[in-house]
Amino acid sequence: MATILIPIRLALVTIFVGVFLLGCSSGGKSTPPVLPDNPSSTTEITGNIVSPGENNHRLLLYNLIQIDATDPEDIKTEIIPIRSGAMHLNILKLLEVGPCTNCFEIVNLNIPQPGVLDVQIQFTHPFTDKELTAFDVRGTIMFNGSHVFPDSGLTISDSSMGDGELLNAEGYTALYNGSTFGMAGPFFSYFPGKLSTPLIPNADVNGYIRYRTETTRNMFRAGQTRKKTYTLKMPASGQLVLGYAVDANWAVPPDVPYFDPVTDFGPEANCPEAWKIEVEDIGPGITWEGGTTELQIDIYDWQGKDDAHPVIVECPDLFDGEILAEWVLDENKYTRYKAEISNIKLAGEGYHLCLIRKEAAENDPQSQPWLDLTAYQVFNVLVKVDIPTPVDVTPPWLNFSPHDVCTDGNYAYIAGGVNGMHIFDISDPANPVWLNWVDTPDFAKGITVSGSYAYVADDYSGLQIIYIGHPKSAYIVSSVDTPGSANGVTVSGGYAYIANGSTGLQIIDIDPPESAYIVNSVDVPNHAKAVAVLEGYAYISGSSQEFHIIDIEPPESAYIVCSIDMPSSPYGVAVSGGYAYVANSSAGLQIIDIDPPELAYIFRTVDTPDGAYDVRVSGGFAYVADYKSGLQIIDIDPPESAVFVKSVDMPYYAFDVAVSEGYAFVTDHNTGLYILDIDPLESAGIVNSTIGVCRAYGVAVSGDYAYVADIFSGLQIIDIEPLESAYIVNTVDTVDPPDLTRAVAVSGGYAYVVLDKAGLQIIDIEPPESAHIIKSVDTPEFARDVAVSGGYAYVADSKSGLQIIDIEPPESAYIVSSVDTPSYATGVAISGGYAYVAECYKGLQIIDIDPPESAFTVKLVYIPGHLYGVAVSGDFAYIGSSYDEFHIIDIEPPEGAYVVSSVYTPGSSEDIALSGGYAYVANGWSGINIVDIEPPESAYIISSVLTPGDANGVVLSGGYAYVADDDGGLRIFQLY
Repeated sequence: MATILIPIRLALVTIFVGVFLLGCSSGGKSTPPVLPDNPSSTTEITGNIVSPGENNHRLLLYNLIQIDATDPEDIKTEIIPIRSGAMHLNILKLLEVGPCTNCFEIVNLNIPQPGVLDVQIQFTHPFTDKELTAFDVRGTIMFNGSHVFPDSGLTISDSSMGDGELLNAEGYTALYNGSTFGMAGPFFSYFPGKLSTPLIPNADVNGYIRYRTETTRNMFRAGQTRKKTYTLKMPASGQLVLGYAVDANWAVPPDVPYFDPVTDFGPEANCPEAWKIEVEDIGPGITWEGGTTELQIDIYDWQGKDDAHPVIVECPDLFDGEILAEWVLDENKYTRYKAEISNIKLAGEGYHLCLIRKEAAENDPQSQPWLDLTAYQVFNVLVKVDIPTPVDVTPPWLNFSPHDVCTDGNYAYIAGGVNGMHIFDISDPANPVWLNWVDTPDFAKGITVSGSYAYVADDYSGLQIIYIGHPKSAYIVSSVDTPGSANGVTVSGGYAYIANGSTGLQIIDIDPPESAYIVNSVDVPNHAKAVAVLEGYAYISGSSQEFHIIDIEPPESAYIVCSIDMPSSPYGVAVSGGYAYVANSSAGLQIIDIDPPELAYIFRTVDTPDGAYDVRVSGGFAYVADYKSGLQIIDIDPPESAVFVKSVDMPYYAFDVAVSEGYAFVTDHNTGLYILDIDPLESAGIVNSTIGVCRAYGVAVSGDYAYVADIFSGLQIIDIEPLESAYIVNTVDTVDPPDLTRAVAVSGGYAYVVLDKAGLQIIDIEPPESAHIIKSVDTPEFARDVAVSGGYAYVADSKSGLQIIDIEPPESAYIVSSVDTPSYATGVAISGGYAYVAECYKGLQIIDIDPPESAFTVKLVYIPGHLYGVAVSGDFAYIGSSYDEFHIIDIEPPEGAYVVSSVYTPGSSEDIALSGGYAYVANGWSGINIVDIEPPESAYIISSVLTPGDANGVVLSGGYAYVADDDGGLRIFQLY
């Protein structure tokens, strides 16, 4: 037999009891362990610890444990020692006298959910001598194996086939597996002891968890103690026999004395095989119809890059044979490989096991059968269902979130945030008509028009130039990516000037527009928000109380000529007649003398009632969008005696303003566009509004109508039959003063709407055109969600828990019961006489509501994170979390509810709709994720669709998904 020049590997094989001994390395000095001075037992301890044969490994003890968890209240365990040894040493007596009698202990047993057992094992290094520091210490659990990999001939445990299984394995090894210990006859000249059993687990490859006191070199310092929890999937019988081995590595330190084991031990003290294998499916993914995907495999090996043996991938469900992975690169800590795998066998949807293995160069295939220096990893490859991708069929005129407005002739042009650019015909300004839209790549913040083109500041997509010569067929002709966030835009003399956030002023040659390009950038301090241009100068407002004047003649050599400190943060700016007019937020309107620009200074301040966000100057008047105080009209002729003329209240906020031919157009990106007749000024007032769905937070569908909880506007009622001509038929202001509309449920001709402060609003919606509030029920705290069932409304009321409201008849609704919940109730669903309440950072609260008057909590299922949406179907509840997770809970019976599985869903899971074995999860910024939930134990994402805004709510009806998409409005997706 060839000599194996590898570090000493110590097999501390036990179940809950064991001994830690360090022997000698091949050809090196021997450092025998220090045994306790116990005269009564020294005669029992005989023989030197010497190498049996030519290898350096120790097999000191092997134990089995039998677990009986059929009664969760009384878990029974029995330890079965097998006295096979690799030396003449009375192991059992040694355990009685030291070096420690409790190196291995079970410190906790717990059943987190039916069929799963958590076993917490404490492991103590029995020596204190730094020379006996151990490396790559691993605790391996061995089971019976039913899942066969035919090409390698290896078996692993598989809970889906009735085996016990380690669910939280960090890696896999074939060392000390049960099949090699189960051989008949002598084993290293030792026969099994009288307590041995033939029920030895037979899996070839078994999972392990590492013990270490420091991640540096996976080191376990002498004298230290560590606890690890092994999560075991139990067989259906609730009974399990398994083996347990602890495997350590050591080599003689090259020098003495020993100070720091990290540096004093050479790399040969670590295990020779790879200590970690990481696998990731990097796509594009495979489906049940076939396809190819790429596995990225990272191999971590203390001995460095090893080309002696390839990385081998075996996926018998997907293809026959084995695939050799291809080397990609060497990094400092790992070597990367890739392997392309294909679903040649057309395996069905779900997860399919693959075995990845990397044999060490030090491995001797002729060595003892238990000494296999190969690292293994088990990886689940997902086979998806190739379902059609949902198609956005939303009529563009439904959603309208105006951020900026300008007018040109008979048209108004709106920068609509995530909804792109909208065009209105304002031939009759008091009755604007939606004409067309152009979807821009990002977030349309600012807009101006010059000639036959509109210029849109589109956030991180820079400048979008749109041909509007024929408004009904407008289209993007050119895009210029600016190095930052495009906030505001103006055009003058063949150039576009962009207030571009952190990158200052961007000057773009737009002659011709089709080949526009950046000619110069002028760095301005802080964040450039808005820009105006007049007579060779650009005027820039910045975010940190500064106003800048830039000489732009010629644009190629533009530079700052003057900067002025402002009392507050400046926003909009207009220039006229030798003065700049700056909307200066809380400091009102600042009038700046800019003649000459180099000596500009604040000439006069006009304090406005709230916060000035934008300003336009026309006909000797300044029109200021003053946030909560609406539109403020100021006579600025002459500027030194500027005086208020008129104040016009808005329904909510005023952010931006444009003026044209006796009308002012004021935008509130939370509620819509308002048209004000300003001729004469003294009687200025709102004559019309163009309101779409601006900030959708909740949605319900009933019959031919969709009902949208529009957070600032109230309840929007939309006729969706036919869908291609859907339109808003009514808007119901849910409360005065304005409040935040959060969610809506519809039942029996009524809409039940919850608001932050005002609680539950009950709205008669028959007919929708004349919908109106008939009853308000104030709840103690902030209402977040509502469900209706059996003559009652159930309100998730944040800190006050679940409020149960009798709604028969709706006109006399009242609270009949309240159930306090542990933290903050955010979502609610009703099913089978129970309420299922999402609790912030606590979990799912299950409440018996039969009868509602005496409702009480029967179960709390702990789930981490801020929980939001909850849905129930059959025996399962589904709940979303802010921790990028979607959880499935078995609720049959409710008193024994437990988490069955969790699925990674990027973003915060705000709402859930269920249909046909799928969950449609509204995931905030990541849109809608479709999760296959059959069977619940192996749920996975099969499809995703990104929405323009943040998906807050979702309902399904007639083959469509209706999504409340925050500032994306109501989005409608055709599913099939």
